[in-house]
Amino acid sequence: MSQSPDVVYKGMRDWSQGVFLIAQRTAGIKVQLHGTENIPPIPCIYVARHESELDTMMAYHLIGTQGLRRVVYVMKEELFKVPLYGRLAHYVGMISHKRRAGKEENLEMLRMIRASLEQGISVCFFPETARMVPGILGDLRPALLLYSLYKDQWVPIVPMNTNAGRIFPRSRLGKKPGVAEYQVGQPLKFGLSRTAFLAKLTEVLEQEPISDKKRRPQERKKVQS
Repeated sequence: MSQSPDVVYKGMRDWSQGVFLIAQRTAGIKVQLHGTENIPPIPCIYVARHESELDTMMAYHLIGTQGLRRVVYVMKEELFKVPLYGRLAHYVGMISHKRRAGKEENLEMLRMIRASLEQGISVCFFPETARMVPGILGDLRPALLLYSLYKDQWVPIVPMNTNAGRIFPRSRLGKKPGVAEYQVGQPLKFGLSRTAFLAKLTEVLEQEPISDKKRRPQERKKVQS
């Protein structure tokens, strides 16, 4: 490609913002981002819940906050095979990862995450690996792959919660007018053990976004292991 990755990335960001605008005007679906004051002034890793297609575009809206240049996703490798989109994703630095990855593949993912951070680019990671049913918290153990970066390199780990699945679920028939909320939490404190690291992530990601706390807090459940 003749364009720089930054230019191509801006185009992808503009496209995502267009999708949000169309959703608002045609379906009455609005998007709100809370907790931007929790975004670190340095590159970080967002550990986010995954309930909706909107999640895969939300991180673009973090661009520019605190002067950060880009946010890339860790994406399932199948998406890189999608015509045009896969090529663009690879070009701007999105990170491929298999759902059933082995040790060497996990190490390669960590190497790519580290390289992105060193370039001043933040990373968004979905530990649940697939879209979950709204109100159900999936297995967060894949987030432990990030523990070495958190422990050894002091990379901020920032949890991000959402209720977007209730407004924009997988089923086309289930989409309805409303506000899809994203809540950026405070970065995890440094010095946690592996067990405490996972427990804290679970505690934060089980919490309701702001308005849901007032509406239906009893619906958040955790998948029993």
